[in-house]
Amino acid sequence: APLLGDFLVEEGVKEESVSKAVETQKKPVGEILVDQGAASKNQVDNALKKQQETIKKAKAKVTITIDFGD
Repeated sequence: APLLGDFLVEEGVKEESVSKAVETQKKPVGEILVDQGAASKNQVDNALKKQQETIKKAKAKVTITIDFGD
């Protein structure tokens, strides 16, 4: 699954801040970054939406092939 940190960086959050939050993670990364003032709630919300959209698209692309043999 796509990582929220990747989307947070796309939203303009410093990669270093995201990395530190992940290393010390005791609660959701987005919450840590908002608490630290490294990300706004809006940036986290946007990143979460992008993450969910990407997951949905990935699930929609799953193809199942059944081989009944010959």
